[in-house]
Amino acid sequence: GSLENIKANIEFNDSRLWSEDIIADAYGMRWKARVNIFNFAAPILDIYADSEAHLGVIRKALKEEFNIKLPTDIAGKADIKLAIQTQPDRPLKMNGYIALDGATISLGAGNFPIEGVTGEAQFNLDGVKWSGIRLKYREAPYVSSGSLVNYVAPKIELEASSPDLSFKSAFSALAPVIKISSLKGRYFSSTFSAAGQIVFPDRSPAETDITGALELELKDLKKMAKDFAALRKMKPVGKIAAEFSLSGDASLLKTCGIRARMKSAGVSVYGLKLTDIIIDYAQAEGVGQIKFIKSLLYGGSLYASGKIGWKSRALPYSFNIDVKDVKLEDIKADTGFKDKDVSGDIKAFAKLTGTFKDDARLT
Repeated sequence: GSLENIKANIEFNDSRLWSEDIIADAYGMRWKARVNIFNFAAPILDIYADSEAHLGVIRKALKEEFNIKLPTDIAGKADIKLAIQTQPDRPLKMNGYIALDGATISLGAGNFPIEGVTGEAQFNLDGVKWSGIRLKYREAPYVSSGSLVNYVAPKIELEASSPDLSFKSAFSALAPVIKISSLKGRYFSSTFSAAGQIVFPDRSPAETDITGALELELKDLKKMAKDFAALRKMKPVGKIAAEFSLSGDASLLKTCGIRARMKSAGVSVYGLKLTDIIIDYAQAEGVGQIKFIKSLLYGGSLYASGKIGWKSRALPYSFNIDVKDVKLEDIKADTGFKDKDVSGDIKAFAKLTGTFKDDARLT
């Protein structure tokens, strides 16, 4: 880019030329600079420049002047401090700092922007590093650290943490695609890992295509789905391991395509204990299909299948449940029969239909 609207007071002598007060426009930004040129036989140029700029202007300059296309919209102001040195037959040296205060970063359609981005990052010709950056995502506060190398085809390592969620990730970003090579983290007491890609079409919802694994503490479900009152009645306890694939707009999980296979050594639901559990689940077009649930149940077995309509606010469901050879003497300790003298086997088949909204009213 060219320099425009230059104002300067310049001094010189036999050995150098310098200015402590240069004002100029470059890349759509107003700069204040100090310049020193010495050793006229093989000139060494030192430039120290400061600018307060709008992030949208920086994004435009990166795209138009350096062919660097950020897969995000950015808004807010930034303070930039820049140091440059040039000398004959030597590569250009450049480093600096960029300070953000309340910036906003929007991905894809921008439905859930990253807000209040505040902190300082260090950059040079190779990339950017940052630590202790504060931000908010969906009203939750986070602290972030990480690095970016290769401005043209960025490779990023990112860490972020909040009171409920923390993760580490490594990914590349070449607009409009983010390719995730690794993502590992914790949400409440549960852990997860994933890899895949996210495509951010211009002004359209992001398209996610990832695979991963999950170690889910069932007690966390009540925190993850606070509005799902039926979970409180189910009183889930235990741990489930899952492998999954997910495609679609991840901000609207109910509409995503999901395939998951889960297993557990043991869980408790409605106060009943199930062991050696295997679950096969598929979801498409807002309908979740439990292909099967297999488990041992108090000396016998349970087999179930069914579906849930996630698009409806009432969450309609239908389930088929087949119970065989359950021992009454084993189950009574966890039911209202614990003080009764009962024994024998239970064999039953049930078909349940209803809505979780109606069930949530029950106590």
